[in-house]
Amino acid sequence: MSDERRAGTPASGDHGVDLSDLAAVFVVFLGRAPDDPVTQIAYWETRPFAEFCAVIGASAEFGNIQNVLVDEGTLKGGTTLSRSDLRDADLWLARHLPHHQPSPKVGWAELLLAAVTSPDLQGLGTPSFAPEALVALKRIVDTRRDAQATGLDLVSFDTDAFVHEPSNRRFCGPEGVDFEALIGRNTPVPVMLPLFSEGLAAVRRAGPFTLGEWLEDTQDAALAGLLTHWLWNEPTYCQNRSVEDRGLDGTAPDGLAYLDFLRLGDAAGASPHPLFCHHAYRTLNSGDWSGNPPAFRHFVEAGQVAGWRTSVLFDPDYYLSQNPRAALEIASGQFASPLEHCVRIGLAAGNAFCPDFDRHYYLNTHPDVGQAIAEGRVPSAEWHYVFEGAREGRPPNPFFNPWYYLQRYPFVAQEMARLGIASSLEHFLLVGQARGWSVNPPLAERTVAPDDGRALFEKRGRRAYGEIIDGEITIPPAVAPRLSVIVPVFNQADLTAGFLKSAAFAIEILRSRRGIETEIIVIDNGSRDHTVTLLAALPSVRVEQLSAPFSFPAAVNSGAALARGDVFLVVNNDIEVQPDAFDRVFGVLDGDASVGVLGAKIILPNDTLQEVGASIDRLGNTEGFGRGMDVFRLRSNRRIEVDYASGCFIAFRRSDFEALSGFEGSFAPGYYEDVDFALRMKRDLGKVTVVDAGLAVMHYENASFAKGRPASANMTGALRNRRHLKSAHAARFRAMQPPSPPERAARSRDALFGPFRVLMITDSIPAARLGSGPGRQEAILDRLAEMDIAFDILALKPDVGIDHYKDPRAEVFRAWMPGQSFDETLHRHAAGYSHLWICGASTLSAHAVTVAWARISFGLKVICDVGALSSLEAIERLRLDKGVEPGHRLLSTLDDELTHATDVDHWVAVDHQDRALIEQIGLGPVVEIGHSPRVLGTAIPDRSFTDRNRILFVGGVHDFSSPSHDALEWVLRDIWPRLGDLDGVRLTLAGQWNDGLSDDFRQRFGDRIEMLGALDDVQLVEVLGQTRVVLAPDRFSRHYPAGVVEAVRAGVPTVMTDHVAVRLGLATNPAIAVGQRDDGGQSFAEWVARLYSDKKAWRAQLKEQQSSLELSPDEGGLIDQVKAALGIET
Repeated sequence: MSDERRAGTPASGDHGVDLSDLAAVFVVFLGRAPDDPVTQIAYWETRPFAEFCAVIGASAEFGNIQNVLVDEGTLKGGTTLSRSDLRDADLWLARHLPHHQPSPKVGWAELLLAAVTSPDLQGLGTPSFAPEALVALKRIVDTRRDAQATGLDLVSFDTDAFVHEPSNRRFCGPEGVDFEALIGRNTPVPVMLPLFSEGLAAVRRAGPFTLGEWLEDTQDAALAGLLTHWLWNEPTYCQNRSVEDRGLDGTAPDGLAYLDFLRLGDAAGASPHPLFCHHAYRTLNSGDWSGNPPAFRHFVEAGQVAGWRTSVLFDPDYYLSQNPRAALEIASGQFASPLEHCVRIGLAAGNAFCPDFDRHYYLNTHPDVGQAIAEGRVPSAEWHYVFEGAREGRPPNPFFNPWYYLQRYPFVAQEMARLGIASSLEHFLLVGQARGWSVNPPLAERTVAPDDGRALFEKRGRRAYGEIIDGEITIPPAVAPRLSVIVPVFNQADLTAGFLKSAAFAIEILRSRRGIETEIIVIDNGSRDHTVTLLAALPSVRVEQLSAPFSFPAAVNSGAALARGDVFLVVNNDIEVQPDAFDRVFGVLDGDASVGVLGAKIILPNDTLQEVGASIDRLGNTEGFGRGMDVFRLRSNRRIEVDYASGCFIAFRRSDFEALSGFEGSFAPGYYEDVDFALRMKRDLGKVTVVDAGLAVMHYENASFAKGRPASANMTGALRNRRHLKSAHAARFRAMQPPSPPERAARSRDALFGPFRVLMITDSIPAARLGSGPGRQEAILDRLAEMDIAFDILALKPDVGIDHYKDPRAEVFRAWMPGQSFDETLHRHAAGYSHLWICGASTLSAHAVTVAWARISFGLKVICDVGALSSLEAIERLRLDKGVEPGHRLLSTLDDELTHATDVDHWVAVDHQDRALIEQIGLGPVVEIGHSPRVLGTAIPDRSFTDRNRILFVGGVHDFSSPSHDALEWVLRDIWPRLGDLDGVRLTLAGQWNDGLSDDFRQRFGDRIEMLGALDDVQLVEVLGQTRVVLAPDRFSRHYPAGVVEAVRAGVPTVMTDHVAVRLGLATNPAIAVGQRDDGGQSFAEWVARLYSDKKAWRAQLKEQQSSLELSPDEGGLIDQVKAALGIET
């Protein structure tokens, strides 16, 4: 090799390749070291350098680097390069490029840019870059330089942090160097201590050195991206950085992600580690956040020493209580805090870090995690959850279901991104828990397996058996009983014991309320278990032991022959009765002579309905009303006439039983004897069978006949008795006509709920605090409840301000949840309703086909409550903004909005103006149901004019097109600047806002507004007590301005637009505080200033508004309007 080559200064690209050339080209152009340099140099040593570069430039690897740069704007590679690789390549470039200065902070991006833009190297044949890739590469290098420049500002010495750092982890050098003493001399050389704690060992010099030299090396290492912090996890940051809400462009510079975080990410709220959340840091710790300091830097400089929490996922007190050794290691100075101990060694060691993480549940639920631990890919379940599982949405315990949480509250994902929250569990602990949100389907709404319910039933019976044997449960003797309870039994002693225990309480209630005695008669069909022992423990129970099994009808007739009461109650032994059951029997039979047979609401052990009476069709098939229904949904204060009631619990008068000669023995061994008895009662005596929905009986079902066998074991006998029933009542069955599907649905619905049951379909769950529209819907539902009309709700959109309806008896379907969409809900449940109350013409239009199907299939009545007509709002807004008068287009536009592919039985308008327009189109009957302002249940604080200082706007803002958004824009843009004399007064905004809109308003009008969010009645009362003037600046809303009435009721005058005055019927009163919409806000501002500043004017206006507005709610009128919409005559 020539002296020239040894010097490393080739004159052309035709020289051979030496080892330094090979290594440098691989590092500079491919971002990695050569795989097998010895073999490769043996090949290339005698070949031209230009040929070697041509092969590198033509390689797929080099082309892919450019493609990724162009497509993704990132530089992929360089992660395996060591500092020595970069330094050697940097020196190689310096030998070839006259103006290249080596730098200890250099990265692969700078080396590559220098190489592909150098004509000197290209003259040697080195690869060149495509123009688009070169642009992207320059952008990356510029970003790296910006990060390093900013990093210089972060490289500073903090004496306090140095003192608090454990002594064995401070900057240290060779033995004999007293760093603390040297630093105490206020050396001018910058030192980074608080923000850079990791990677220091890599920059320790060997041998003697000055403090300045060592500090300079350390600074270079930090700016090269070699130093970080123990609470830093690069994948976490890069993922958080990419969230759009951060407002950060591009990606973190390759190799300088930590500097990028300190420069940009910290201030933008991007998390540096799964156990550091900016929102949690500010929420969990009460500090001075004025000026919005970057949270991570605040933690490093102050919060860590103060013991502040960084995440709800890490509880330092819990950590220390579960890991005593950690406290010792912290006390010894090895770690500065429980969090550092957890991050450095605790998670990998499997230390318990949070009470919400259950490692046994986690491993059992996620076997792949256990497998990864066994294979050494994951150190522990705790580590996996923090770094992977929480982000993946894996449940950490059996009480928190992340999938359900995100489904029920779909806006959580957006809120998590905005607040920098990484997991749904963190969101719940920080936000959702305070809002009272659900994290699992309520247990009461879960389906209980039938056998699980029966198991509990049997356990209660077994316990009752022991209590009776021990003498804890007794049956009092009856001297002159009016009620005779007849109980046929065959074995099943535990079930009989359960019935007798429940009957003991019912006997006592009947005696105490009505003075009526009860006898119990047990007909034992030859039991061979411990039934005899059970009955022997209750000497007051009358027992007839039969030598051979009787059929059920024969057993009942035998018991009736022994009975002394004038009312008979026939029961199965596999039931439990409620304490008031016997009392309710007499409440019906003593009060209504037309009732021949009384049945009960039969509940299965899994707390679903068996039936509330039953019907029989012309083929003899029976159908229990409400089978499988949630018992909670059924109204209990009803008596229902049915074809027959289940023989597990039927009551009747002795006189009627004897008139019919008892049960028909030909229906042996059982089945259809109860149906025959009810039909004969109606045919021969003209008396009906009734079920009292408040009389509840729990029934094991099929225990009497088929214990240990399926119900189908009795199918042959049941079919035989059905044929016998049809023969015995042939005339009745011949006269029956098969019901149409609507008739069948109506009969079942009438039995369960009465003639009316309403499904209200609306955007959000109705609640007055959400605004006048939802408040009006809530008032309508209140009137339905007063009329004892059952209703449910189908909410189409989630709303952060409301989660539950106030009456839990109303089932809430959430259209965004699986299986509860508009179409799915109607297809599954439409048969159970009489009316669909659809709020919003657009909703009806969007689902017209499904509504038409439900209407035809089940005879539903359709009510379209048009609410605020969007077409009229649009026309009014057009007139205001563009000066365009609607003219003849008004009716045609309205007609387009209200014409649908299904018939509407009743239209509902919000006021007389809308009603007149709908009637003019001629679409059908129209009912006017106005708004009902809230009657605030809490007394308004009696505060004087001088004690009030708020100017208040009440209303929700859900999108940019809403009238409230327009009104507030108008106030803050045009009116507020005119209130110069009110400097310092801010506009208070109360109501539910879309998060994005609230952030936009805070950014643009932050110095003029105070946002309180949605308020309940108590909170609104308190705010009204602090308010001097309420604003009603709506310019085109079709909603009734109920807030004006609420404010005046509360003793606060309102400044309103001329549009609002028309809606309230005040337009002709010149004394009312009305601002014109067409004068740029001048008159509105004048009224606000006058009422806020002039006590006399304030009092006069309040008195005028109180005398001019209708302040007393017309609840009776509202009920009449709701009845009219349902087609109920008033």
